[in-house]
Amino acid sequence: MMKFEKYPSIENFYREKYIKEILMHYPEMMDKMYIITEKLHGSNTQLIFNPGAPMQVASRRSLITKGVHSHFNVWEVLEKYDIVLQGIQRLVDQHKNGIVFYSELFGPGINKGINYGLEKQIRFFDARTQLGWLTQKQLIEFCKRLGTSLFVPIIGYTQNLAEALAFETNFNSKIPNPEIEDNLCEGIVIKPFDHICVDWNGDLFYLKKKNEIFAESKPKKKNEIRAETRELNEIFKTYITDVRLQSVFSKEEYITNKSQIGKYVRLLLEDAKEDFLKDYPDVKPEEHRKLFHVGDKAARLIMRYL
Repeated sequence: MMKFEKYPSIENFYREKYIKEILMHYPEMMDKMYIITEKLHGSNTQLIFNPGAPMQVASRRSLITKGVHSHFNVWEVLEKYDIVLQGIQRLVDQHKNGIVFYSELFGPGINKGINYGLEKQIRFFDARTQLGWLTQKQLIEFCKRLGTSLFVPIIGYTQNLAEALAFETNFNSKIPNPEIEDNLCEGIVIKPFDHICVDWNGDLFYLKKKNEIFAESKPKKKNEIRAETRELNEIFKTYITDVRLQSVFSKEEYITNKSQIGKYVRLLLEDAKEDFLKDYPDVKPEEHRKLFHVGDKAARLIMRYL
């Protein structure tokens, strides 16, 4: 039976140490074929199918219930795809094998900066069955079998990892129209096309490459990393950005009253800490308390939305 599992985070393409460790463990990954897809600027949404059971829906963090959780009115959006969802359920019932589709819910009211048209939409970017993860090739074939184009926009393919890392991100979103002026995409996601590679933490080897205007942080160069705690604190403050807050809102929905400020401060700081400690892994645990003391800045940023 397929159950909710939080989708793993995707590493940034500039994390050289991580990529070198992957290639040290799996040198064959340098010369695999990679698929380049558009990174849609929306909210992570899971559709969970099990034989003989109703479809379940989840946000990035947990299962959600119709009539209790809105999640950007996802229930109304799903009604548009009812024929496709029924087709998935029939296949699941027929083969007695559950499946989880990881998808992006995007459109008006979910995130800012990109025009995806007048209506909210959903696109699949990954899938997992009881037997394991589907490759991107298998997921594309599955979508074709369903007669649907619900896979995220494919930008291209490369013959190796070096070409993928160098792939250009400066293009307009392919949804709904590649000719919309000044409609720069959020970025790209780099994935092996017909191979599954799992790292030592159990996470999939995928990489994201965002356009600069959507970047949540900009790490310093290596020779700038070592600094006193006070200087590190100033660097960490640069991770508390409106772009990052928008990403938090896309997972949790927008703040609606002052009683939620503490919750969103915690979520914003957790998200920033995760990226910061990946960029600066030499920071000592005893420095954390003073280094991450930026709740006042986070609260001021959040209060702008009340």
